[in-house]
Amino acid sequence: MIKESVDDDNIIYIFPLFRKDLTKFNYLSLCMKEALRHYPPVTFISRSLGQDTELDGRILKAGTQVDIHIYALHHHPDYWDKADVSY
Repeated sequence: MIKESVDDDNIIYIFPLFRKDLTKFNYLSLCMKEALRHYPPVTFISRSLGQDTELDGRILKAGTQVDIHIYALHHHPDYWDKADVSY
C-alpha cells in the first residue's frame, strides 16, 4: 500500500500499488537510473574475446580476458556531458 499525505487538508490517501503502475512514475524511473549510473551494483565485468580484435592500434588475440570497468565508463567525460554531477 502507498500512503500519501497532503499537509494542507491533512488528508491521507491509501491505494494499492501494482507492478503496471510503476511505469507511470517517470521521474522516479529517471532518478533510479541516474543512481545506478553513479553507483552501479556491479563495478566491472570480464569477458573473453571470441576473435582477434584491434583496439587502439593493438591486436588482442582471441581468448584474451578483458575487463570492462562500468564505474569508469559511466563517469567518463567523453560519454557524459556532466559525468560527475550529483543531483
